[in-house]
Amino acid sequence: MTKTIDIKTIIIFILGFIILGMNLFTSNDGDKKIIKVNGRKYQVVKTIVDTQYVNTTKIVYKQGKTIYKEKPVYVNVPGDVDTSEILKDYYSKVFYSDTLKLDENLGTITVKDTIYKNSIYNRQWTANVNKISIKQTDIVEELPKNQLLIGGTGVVLNINNAYIGPSLMLKTKKDTYINVSVGVGFNKTMVYQVGIHKPIKFKLWP
Repeated sequence: MTKTIDIKTIIIFILGFIILGMNLFTSNDGDKKIIKVNGRKYQVVKTIVDTQYVNTTKIVYKQGKTIYKEKPVYVNVPGDVDTSEILKDYYSKVFYSDTLKLDENLGTITVKDTIYKNSIYNRQWTANVNKISIKQTDIVEELPKNQLLIGGTGVVLNINNAYIGPSLMLKTKKDTYINVSVGVGFNKTMVYQVGIHKPIKFKLWP
């Protein structure tokens, strides 16, 4: 399209087209997570969460006299009991062990008691607890931004008419390219062009 126009019209046309392109083709980053690294903003493209269980073992030994016990409750003793068996059991050391499993794979607690003279002689408890360590890694990339490029354009309309002049190109956050150019033809008329380009994603080779 050729038409004689003034410089002010050209400038208004170029600025209006660029502003319109920035409003229509820039991306909305409001739904993306933005973090700061060394004072600069980046958008998170992927988050990797790694959960590790670190086993920690603790063993505690206690003497029976340090363990709290309530007052005994006495019952009537039958008259036909075997005193020797009672004394044998009374002076024997009996060992008890019980392991409690914690929920959600958090580990185990083992309690070991030694009973002597109807009392707890000693106690040992062992805790094997898995401490949960959660490591979060954010993979980031720089925020998309608008870029304004300047260059020149030359077009041959026919063998007797061609034009050359400056051009501006706007690269939006969505990788849309908008270009405008203005030139002066051989016939001293103003020639202007506009264009919009989008990347095509396909494989040229394996």
